[in-house]
Amino acid sequence: MRAVDAEKIKETVKTLCLEACFDLPSDLLQALEKARGKEDTEIARSILSDLLENAGIAREERIPSCQDTGMVVVFVDMGEAVQVVNGGLREAVEAGVREAYEPKLLGSAGTVSPPASAASLGSPGTPDRPETTNGTQRRSADSPHRPPEPSPHACA
Repeated sequence: MRAVDAEKIKETVKTLCLEACFDLPSDLLQALEKARGKEDTEIARSILSDLLENAGIAREERIPSCQDTGMVVVFVDMGEAVQVVNGGLREAVEAGVREAYEPKLLGSAGTVSPPASAASLGSPGTPDRPETTNGTQRRSADSPHRPPEPSPHACA
């Protein structure tokens, strides 16, 4: 049996959330540059240039790139011979997301207002409890819980 400390999971999730907001993948940046080169209109080229500039500022200054107002989705692939110690898997993942979105790091960037289903979950800013199937957590398409509408202040 392999033991993985819940604190390590929390810190890894936190780091990944921050990286997702600060560092766009190189293939996406290349696609934006390629699209800019193919555009016929100045306004389209200008918008793509703004997106590339925003990505550069986010990377260099470690501030969120306002590209997406979606919500955090975490997929966990965990073998049968792995045990989370010093806490639970779900709690560690939720804590990592919550800490990444604290005001001193990401603030309200990418979060909804009010937090998604905070009243029913008891854990501010984390999503509804997903279904669990064969050890894999998934949100069912017919779930009574729907993703929240994006906040008009998500990229403020």
